[in-house]
Amino acid sequence: MTVTTSKTAILSHILPPLPSGQAMVLEALLGYLDSAEYCLISQGLHSSGAQAAKVYPLTLNSPGMCKLFRRLPQINPEKDTRLHRGLRPLLQVYHRLWSFGSLAGSHETIVASYATQLEAILEREGCDVIVACTGDLYNLPAAYVASQRAGIELIPYIFDDYGYQWTGDNRAFALEWEPKVLKAARAVVVTNEYMARAYQDRYGVTSTIVRNPALLPDLASLDRAPRALDSGTFNIVYTGSVYSAHYDAFRCLVAALNRLGRPDVRLHIFTSQPASVLALQGIHGTHVEIHAHVSHDDILTIQHQADVLFLPLAFDSPIPEVVNTSSPGKLGEYLAVGRPVLVNAPADSFLSWYFQEHECGIVVDRPDADALGAALARLM
Repeated sequence: MTVTTSKTAILSHILPPLPSGQAMVLEALLGYLDSAEYCLISQGLHSSGAQAAKVYPLTLNSPGMCKLFRRLPQINPEKDTRLHRGLRPLLQVYHRLWSFGSLAGSHETIVASYATQLEAILEREGCDVIVACTGDLYNLPAAYVASQRAGIELIPYIFDDYGYQWTGDNRAFALEWEPKVLKAARAVVVTNEYMARAYQDRYGVTSTIVRNPALLPDLASLDRAPRALDSGTFNIVYTGSVYSAHYDAFRCLVAALNRLGRPDVRLHIFTSQPASVLALQGIHGTHVEIHAHVSHDDILTIQHQADVLFLPLAFDSPIPEVVNTSSPGKLGEYLAVGRPVLVNAPADSFLSWYFQEHECGIVVDRPDADALGAALARLM
């Protein structure tokens, strides 16, 4: 059956060009479309001018604190870099607050509010399809309700396991909605084989794998770039967010570096998370340097200058299902810049399987500082 569409609505809690793996994936994919073929919908902060397509905000019709957050200005991170960095921690709190029904109303109230707004946007734009991305608790249920009312196709885009990326009451809510959403979908998009298998086993749903894209950089140009890292040290580099899906793997690496006894070895972490937050998780020490988030072009240069790129996933996490099916957005970038990759992730995770299957990096599939140290010594 061939479905012809005139316009697609894309719903995501974060949009290009904000520095997020999900936003970067969407930016790469949308580059193949004319801006008239889609519109963007988000309840998060986004650039006011970086996208030629129309951008619609979702708001909560609720009192109190959410009214304040709803009035946050749109920003253009390319022009207002300092402002964006200053607001980023607030944005993270903003999304967390929205996930608590006690502040914004019940789960059902929020779904109903979002669905009503979505239905109006879909009608106004004449959309035939809505692509709803994970990352927000309410996007998939609201898109399901709106698509049913509007009589259009629904495509969930699963960046992380929707049902299990939450904990507590939020997980129960997500698992209640997940089978309804996925079974009603025209197609389900996932990023890797492990996520596809999980939904096949869970609900008998067949998924389409769309791998997180990465542009192939000009390595010769990166070779000519000024040095961002000290050439006199052995530099291990990680770029991106650091949270509970990574903590114990980083602690393991710090322990390995301490045992190596090599003062010339450095772990460089480029992230938006403050050093003080990482220190509370044991990610600090004489070998560790925490750097602020930098632009994508600069990140490619830094990655290419690394002696080793570190790709961790936690062994003890409150969301093991997400860890095991995760396909980090940086995976393609790491492979594209032509540097050795050291993976520290559970043996039953997609990440460990992928690097072992394709022999494109060194894998330590247990939380063992001595094994990590031996892998680093081999690379050095």
